[in-house]
Amino acid sequence: MACDLTEDEQTALLIAAEGGSLAPIGRWEKPVLSLTSKGFLVRHNSVNYGISVAGHEAVAALEKGHDAALGALIERSNVAGTAQKRIIDFAEQAAQLLATAALASEKVTGDSPEAAARKWSDEIYKRACQLLREKSSTTVLMQERQR
Repeated sequence: MACDLTEDEQTALLIAAEGGSLAPIGRWEKPVLSLTSKGFLVRHNSVNYGISVAGHEAVAALEKGHDAALGALIERSNVAGTAQKRIIDFAEQAAQLLATAALASEKVTGDSPEAAARKWSDEIYKRACQLLREKSSTTVLMQERQR
């Protein structure tokens, strides 16, 4: 039932749960009267409404829902962070291997390490694109990376 509340109703209910008294005036008139008709607020007098037992139960359900949503967000963030870390690690490995290839190439070609790295990076890029086009190779690569 708490899921069916508007944002203003949820806000009013949370205020009441903290011990606040609500008055059905202005922006709060509709949510206070609606919460009262649903049994979540009780009328003390014409300008003071407080939370009921059902209102406390609705707040508990709201907070449980909020906690679950926050937990899911944290989980997605952790998954994304872990994936990003793996990607950075792969990029670092590629950079180290490219630097190693450039230094070895320098000895053979006489090119500067930077020029050799640029040439090899073009070749590595072409090869990576070829691998990405070859579905079976991509599958094999992903399986090797997961080991």
